[in-house]
Amino acid sequence: MLRVPLQAVRATGDVILQSLGFPKAERATIMHVLLYAQLRGNNQNLMKLCTGGITRYNASQRPVLTDLGATFSLDAKGAFGMVCINGE
Repeated sequence: MLRVPLQAVRATGDVILQSLGFPKAERATIMHVLLYAQLRGNNQNLMKLCTGGITRYNASQRPVLTDLGATFSLDAKGAFGMVCINGE
């Protein structure tokens, strides 16, 4: 099994997200969530960085939050829900 230092993964992910046009605060949030999942066994998230599965959303479209009583629905309009919830 190939082992890559966490800092190298974080730095490479940041470079990829920057090349896609994500601002610094959004890159930090996205990498935090992707690494959180990766370190807990979900290996599909980081693969999105390498396979074109992550694209920059249209920032002119505002997310829509719908109150459903005990829960809510977030239509992030193509943005990462984690970025919208984090308020960036």
